Amino acid sequence: MKLTLFANRLNDLVYTQGSGSTRERINLERAESHGLTAGVSHKFSAATRIFANATLTESEVKKNSAAPLTVGKQLTYVPKTQATIGGDTQIGAWTLAASARYASKQYSTDDNSDKASSAYSGYDAYFVADAKLSYRFDKHTAVSLAIDNLFDREYFSFYPAPRRTWFAELKLDY
Repeated sequence: MKLTLFANRLNDLVYTQGSGSTRERINLERAESHGLTAGVSHKFSAATRIFANATLTESEVKKNSAAPLTVGKQLTYVPKTQATIGGDTQIGAWTLAASARYASKQYSTDDNSDKASSAYSGYDAYFVADAKLSYRFDKHTAVSLAIDNLFDREYFSFYPAPRRTWFAELKLDY
């Protein structure tokens, strides 16, 4: 298990202020963020492993003379919670991998007033799963088929996030 505590004191942070079509870049006088990242992984065998990690973040505007009402608000584009869980297993030349990702709601306005969700300009919380199947022909050549957003979840990260997406890969190592 790995644990990481972090704390950031930010001075003169380049920050987006305003909302809608009226946004400007300013130097935010002072902000802070702190949190915890935890991660675990376990190998069940030489061929099978699982992993999980999570980050909890508290962020806050501490001083902003240009917009005092933003003091005490969460920093934009910083989710409070992010997590990933997954695993992979190898059976002969085949490898199957799967993972799931979660991120909590984020704000895009400096005063945290944005309420849009499931719509343009919203930053929804989301939980999506991904999977990948690979076949290794030899130590130099492999092919893969991957699916991101396996269950075709709809969510917005300002724009609509990609729905189910398929990828094919040919990998040549030399």
